[in-house]
This record gives sequence, structure tokens and C-alpha cells, in this order.
Amino acid sequence: MFRQIAEARINDLHCKFDEESGLKSVIAIHSTRRGPALGGCRIIPYSVPCDLFSPCGLGGVLNSDTIGKLQCAAVAGSANNQLLTEEDGIALFDRDILFAPDYLINSGGLIFVAMTYLQSSQSDMHHRLRGIHDTLLEIFNRQNQAGLPASVIADQMAEAIVHGDNPSQLTA
Repeated sequence: MFRQIAEARINDLHCKFDEESGLKSVIAIHSTRRGPALGGCRIIPYSVPCDLFSPCGLGGVLNSDTIGKLQCAAVAGSANNQLLTEEDGIALFDRDILFAPDYLINSGGLIFVAMTYLQSSQSDMHHRLRGIHDTLLEIFNRQNQAGLPASVIADQMAEAIVHGDNPSQLTA
């Protein structure tokens, strides 16, 4: 791993362990003097055992080539369109890897900007932001009850909202 870090010209590497939750993280910070990082930092192979894989670069990194290599319990990251295809969400589910849909967990920034522009109260904004957590838990609960991937359930809920339906009334 240290050879990969040196070859990637990493400026700073932070390894953290949270005793209370048991979660481990590795954060690599690199210089962008030679231009932006393309696809995020990929200094650590997909096959490294970890609790959480967090794609934060370009989309499409969860695909038929990478999902089989993952040795994590969950995927949650800031990259948009992490799943290359809808089938990749099913593949994560089949491997028992919990997936937090990117467009849900990344919605906080848009909520903040929109509500600031609309001059909403801090209380209303915090209520909306807490809704991200509640919606994510609802998706995970429905996944357990219906036996469907979180990616499918999240898409169904989003489509219901777009069509003016109540997503909490979906059966699965």
C-alpha cells in the first residue's frame, strides 16, 4: 500500500478509527498542481477490506468490473451516478453490500442553497436536512422488508415525488 501511496504522489494520508462505532477510514489528500484528479484518488484497490467504500470522484465506478472486488459492508460517497447501470445496484444488493443512493445523501447542499435563496428559517432548513437521514432509513427499512435493492427503492420514491405521488404510500 505504501508503494501505491508514493506512486500516487499523495501529500497527506489520514487513517482514522472511531472506537465507538468501529468504523475505519483512509483519507488521501493529493496536490492538484498538475491539474484536477480524474476519477478521484484510486490509490487503494477496490479489493481492500473496509467497512465503507466511498466513491468521491467520477461516476460509474460501481460496475461489473469493480463490484465483485469490493470487500466492504456499505457504499456511500459524494460521486454522482456511482452505479454504471441499474443492474449494478442489484449486484451490490446480491452481495449484501448496503448502498446509500448518491442523489439522496448528496442532496444537503442543494437543500441548503435553495432554502437560503428562499430565505427559509434555520429551523425549516434543519428539518429538511434531517429528512435526508429519515429518508435513508426508510429506504433501508423497505429494502429489508421488500427484499429489493436500495437503488431500486430510491428510484421508485424519487419517481413518485416527480409524478406528484406520495412516496410513503409505495408498497415496494
